[in-house]
Amino acid sequence: MEGQNQGGGEVRRLHIIYFLSRKGRIEHPHLIRVHHFSRNGIRLKDVKRWLGELRGKDMPESFAWSYKRKYKSGYVWQDLLDEDLITPISDNEYVLKGSEISSIIPIKGKYPFSLLIFGLISPMII
Repeated sequence: MEGQNQGGGEVRRLHIIYFLSRKGRIEHPHLIRVHHFSRNGIRLKDVKRWLGELRGKDMPESFAWSYKRKYKSGYVWQDLLDEDLITPISDNEYVLKGSEISSIIPIKGKYPFSLLIFGLISPMII
């Protein structure tokens, strides 16, 4: 639904499809629809604000975000920072992916075996 804002700009209805990746598994896609007024497009901080309103203010900060964009003859996931402009995949449709940020915190001297294998910790610590 498009209309005119009092400032003379256009209000656009955006479709934001996002995937969440947790522990290497991608969940089913989610869809949010928002009305947005901006002459400068949308930025990651806008999407994070909308997601925070819907899913809780801490949710967006628990993920590293990227968006799907055209590249040569295919598509790529481009990593995003809060101020980055997001280009739509089609007219008013945006596709994003949030990859859960997990911090590795050792519990009582126990480390995941994979850290030892890849040399991220010394066997002397264990």
